[in-house]
Amino acid sequence: MTIEPKFTTYIVSTVSGSWIALITSAIVVAVFKSEIVAALMPVLFFSLFIATGVSLVSSIIGYPSFRYLYKKLSLSAIPKLLLAGGISCLISVLGFALVFSYFISGGIYLGAIIQISLGILMFCILVVPFSVLVYWFIER
Repeated sequence: MTIEPKFTTYIVSTVSGSWIALITSAIVVAVFKSEIVAALMPVLFFSLFIATGVSLVSSIIGYPSFRYLYKKLSLSAIPKLLLAGGISCLISVLGFALVFSYFISGGIYLGAIIQISLGILMFCILVVPFSVLVYWFIER
């Protein structure tokens, strides 16, 4: 089975992975602390706004890095997707943090970029595996 990097599949899997991660995290929070779910709903929906921005940036700089890494790695399909997707997510998050910091504060400040990046990277820990599964299901 060969899986080739495709732009549309990459974008669909990124957005789908974000939605699946959102729903999964809401379900997990609901199972453990049901009263927190209502308070977290605005945060969860705001994270989708951030995921949309990250997806936009990832379509510009994330996909080329994903494609390059995917073609250079000599692993099986799933580990290749995880590694290339994870590094692509990291590059996309840092790119989004640069753009977001510039538009919000009018400049590029290292402290703001670090704070923005850390929050989004924590969510990427959930998004990347779900995105890989969606990518694999589409391309297999």
